[in-house]
Amino acid sequence: MGTDEFVIQCDCLLLPMEDGRATFIAEEIHLDSALQEVLERLNKQVKLFQIESEVTKKIARNKQIEMEGYMAQAPKSTQIDAPDPFCSTAA
Repeated sequence: MGTDEFVIQCDCLLLPMEDGRATFIAEEIHLDSALQEVLERLNKQVKLFQIESEVTKKIARNKQIEMEGYMAQAPKSTQIDAPDPFCSTAA
């Protein structure tokens, strides 16, 4: 949240109607300042965890691409010319 933003906490109720629509009812909740501070701190932690999760996902994707590159090169590096046991080079 920026400094110009504010949050209003509400208790919500969603009532289904017979025609498939729904009625939304919200009532503003006034929290004491200590509870409001805890709620704001928890919301900040959730945002940080979301950012950390995205960063971790990017790192994992990059590692997967790197490993796929290694795996693509692996068959080439294992095809080393071995000496022919039936061909004698001794004089």
